[in-house]
Parts: sequence; structure tokens; C-alpha cells
Amino acid sequence: MTVLLDTHVFLWWVEGAPRFSRHVLELVEQPEIPCLVSVASCWGMAIKVGLGKLRLAGPVRDYVPRHLAANNFKLCPISLSARGQGGEVGMASPRPF
Repeated sequence: MTVLLDTHVFLWWVEGAPRFSRHVLELVEQPEIPCLVSVASCWGMAIKVGLGKLRLAGPVRDYVPRHLAANNFKLCPISLSARGQGGEVGMASPRPF
């Protein structure tokens, strides 16, 4: 099994926010279960920082790698074939951020 952490879970985890169920804690704390953070989450954080909707202790380019390493998380890259639809992305909202 591999766990893909969404942006909120990544941020809550590295900031020590107590918002996790026992099940999530057990999954993320097991070193044999890889935990991934998507490049899309990094992009989203950078957008939010730029809009003034998110404050981090440093720029995203430093903050994310530091916390990936400290928590043994890995970066999950994105490719056009990963979606299985040739990279076409529909918008659920005209203002996603």
C-alpha cells in the first residue's frame, strides 16, 4: 500500500495539528508504508502563498523538501498519462482557489 497525502493532511502533519483519526496516524507513522505528496499540492501551496491565503515558514521551494525529508515522505510527480485522459482536466469550479 502507498498513501497519497493531500495538501491539508501534509500541512497538518508537518505543523503538528491534531486532526487525524487513529487510522490515519497508524498509516502515516508506519515506515514501511510509503507516503507521497503530489507536485500538484506544491503548486497549490505556492498559489495560496502568492494569494496571501497561506503562510509557511519559508518559501515553498524550501519548506516542502525540508518537511518531506524530515518525515520520510516522497514527492509524487505528475505526468500527462497519470490521469489516463491525455492530461485533460475539467474544472469543478470557475474559481478553484
